[in-house]
Amino acid sequence: MGLFSMGILGALLYYPVSFLLTSYPTLNDWTGDWVWPATIGVGMFWSFGFIWAGLAWHFLHSKIHSLHVLRVMYALICWAWAAVLWYGVISSNLS
Repeated sequence: MGLFSMGILGALLYYPVSFLLTSYPTLNDWTGDWVWPATIGVGMFWSFGFIWAGLAWHFLHSKIHSLHVLRVMYALICWAWAAVLWYGVISSNLS
């Protein structure tokens, strides 16, 4: 179940960033041996986004006193990391 859920996480991470990747085929149109490892890999490497977001929170919490702004920044960094991961995976495999 752990392996299956990692694939689901990677696939679910594709949908919030898919509007940035409209020049590539959608997730349902991908075929080949790279698709399942790509979804698992994105799900695994996305966890590093929490480190980047946590570091940003740590360094900016003394300058930004609004908890709401910090939370939005944290979420945007995690979202941007998912976009970077999917762009890298898709551009390297569909080129």
